[in-house]
Amino acid sequence: MAELETKILILCNPSNPAAAILSRSRDSDEIYEQIVFQDEGVPERVCKNFAMITSGQTTSCANSVGQFMAIEAMKLELASIDKGEVRIAKDLHGLDLKRQYVVKRLRAIRFAYQMSSFFVFMDVALYFNGKKASPGSDKEESLGIRISYAGPVDTMVHAMDGLESALNSLNV
Repeated sequence: MAELETKILILCNPSNPAAAILSRSRDSDEIYEQIVFQDEGVPERVCKNFAMITSGQTTSCANSVGQFMAIEAMKLELASIDKGEVRIAKDLHGLDLKRQYVVKRLRAIRFAYQMSSFFVFMDVALYFNGKKASPGSDKEESLGIRISYAGPVDTMVHAMDGLESALNSLNV
């Protein structure tokens, strides 16, 4: 394994579409430390404070667009701190409310309940009676849908209504 002199381990795992949290014995850092909504997270060490996911760019150097976006996000956060605002805490509370809404709507459907992140991974195999569905991405799971709850509430309500209607029309 790692030498004793190792100070940091960066694990790039694009095969983790549901953002499952590794156990402490398996991994000693929680990259999504600030968006853990249940259970106790791993103690703070190296944290990713802004939940930006760009799987395509994680296997090479940071792209220029991502670098400029990170700079602007940091400027915005520093400006909020200067004004005495606690923007991240407010944003995280709103994100948790959205997560609760999506989970409530999906209770009748099998899905992976996330301990962290801003999406759930729903298993739709039952609705396709063993037929393959195109995942629309390079993820290996072909009978799953990843649902993000990071967007506006009205968009989420519309999307969940549409998803419910579409799945009900399959007459499972």
